[in-house]
Amino acid sequence: MKSIKGSKTPPLFQRLQLLLAPLNILESYAKKYGDIFTMITSTGKTVFVSSPQTLQDILTKDNNKYETPGSKVIQSMIGEYSIFGLEGDRHRRERKLLMPSFHGDRMRSYGELICNITKEAASNLTEGKTFIARKLMQKITMQVILQTVFGLYDSPRLSQIRSMLVYWSDLTASPLRASLLFFPWLQKDLGPWSPWGK
Repeated sequence: MKSIKGSKTPPLFQRLQLLLAPLNILESYAKKYGDIFTMITSTGKTVFVSSPQTLQDILTKDNNKYETPGSKVIQSMIGEYSIFGLEGDRHRRERKLLMPSFHGDRMRSYGELICNITKEAASNLTEGKTFIARKLMQKITMQVILQTVFGLYDSPRLSQIRSMLVYWSDLTASPLRASLLFFPWLQKDLGPWSPWGK
């Protein structure tokens, strides 16, 4: 098998580059090393693909050649058994169980719900006034997830889960806070001073 080119930059600096300017560094490496290259991430040597055709092959072929080491980065957030972190036969089995929820009438009803949630969120905006798109999109996304995935509408549980999801989402908004996910040795239970203390 042909060796895949990759950065010779020390691993710590590669992780920092990914953390501070992920798109810039990935585009730079794709230009320098080609459509397929390696970097050292918090999960070890990782292969990155920037070729649309190769990505399509990876995503559509049914085989066990590919692993998802990146899921280990967010495992503390999604849990050990989340479908996002599973691989191979186990992932296919769990995905097959979920697929009926993403077809036909169910999807049409989700579309209607998403439109209603979006209209409601947009109705709170003031015309001509600037707003932060990320916060609006986060609010819409959280509401969609809570209603479609968890089936929660107006309840105390809704507020509790929403605040937890927003907390974890905000964790990745800042490179400093996101570093907690990329450096496992920082994932210590410091009581209320860290996400792992909650």
